Amino acid sequence: MDFGNPMIKKIMLALWVSTLSTNALSTTFYLGHLSHPSTAKYAEFFTAVYTDLNIDLRFGTLPAERQFLSLEKGGFDGIFVAGSHQAQRKGVLKIDWPIAHVKLFLYCNISPCNHDVLLDPSNMMHTTRGYVGLLENEFGIIPSAQIKPNELYKTLEKLMKIGELDYLLLGEIESLPLQGYDKVEIGYYALYHLINEKHEALIPAIKASMKKHMGHIADFMQNQ
Repeated sequence: MDFGNPMIKKIMLALWVSTLSTNALSTTFYLGHLSHPSTAKYAEFFTAVYTDLNIDLRFGTLPAERQFLSLEKGGFDGIFVAGSHQAQRKGVLKIDWPIAHVKLFLYCNISPCNHDVLLDPSNMMHTTRGYVGLLENEFGIIPSAQIKPNELYKTLEKLMKIGELDYLLLGEIESLPLQGYDKVEIGYYALYHLINEKHEALIPAIKASMKKHMGHIADFMQNQ
């Protein structure tokens, strides 16, 4: 084949461009997430974000710790959102643009209901492992209360409603169904999108697309 022939060059160039286009359109990312009330809205948001990058998304639900282990090993290409302290894990990168700022609450079925609850070793507090990490890394609080982790938000909600739990620590999105309880605000924390380090080159494009579509999440958070 005469690769110096102009016609051959045009054909080869067309084939090369076609191959690149096909590969781009067939790229698939696997994003992990928890099962909680905001999942559908985040799925809508990230679908819009990655569609701009010609990346097809698949979603997987796992408990928090298993999500992060999968992300570290490259099983998941990213996870919806997490606190910034989770980006310190090996092989994990943070898109440095907060998707939301949400509140962390301590809900109480008994008195007292204040910050001191977290520091009393005679108290039993139910929460997820992720929120224990938030207390320590985002707020500098090392709880002395006994911690009983449970990754199933709906189970925690049901147990709280029937009076089986004394204290429950949850973020405002997960705890939206909880009404009528004494509560104390622990503080605000930011949520970030995390990806595996193998996709570092995509960070500028992901960040730009997130900014473009941020209205999806901003409206959602404002209406809660």
